[in-house]
Amino acid sequence: MRAWGSDRERRCLCYRARVKPAEIHFVCSVTESYDGMAVIRTVDEKAGIVEFLVTVDMQAEFEEFLTGLARETPLEASAPFLVDSSHFGRPGQSGGSEWP
Repeated sequence: MRAWGSDRERRCLCYRARVKPAEIHFVCSVTESYDGMAVIRTVDEKAGIVEFLVTVDMQAEFEEFLTGLARETPLEASAPFLVDSSHFGRPGQSGGSEWP
């Protein structure tokens, strides 16, 4: 039995995206309606920058979701990068709001 909290369980992929600031609520609501798909957080409300935190196991499904979401509202997403628990501070403290 492996211990809970192994490196694999503490890491996830982060997709940073830019949307119209007026669309942040829509993007958050749609993302949250797919329970377990991703965690979304607003990094910079004025610039429209959000982050999607996705487990490695959900990457393919999330990318399909993101493609569909981009058909509904304009968005520009960065390539995913691997993050660990140190990334989960307050927005702006870990990675900042710079694009990408």
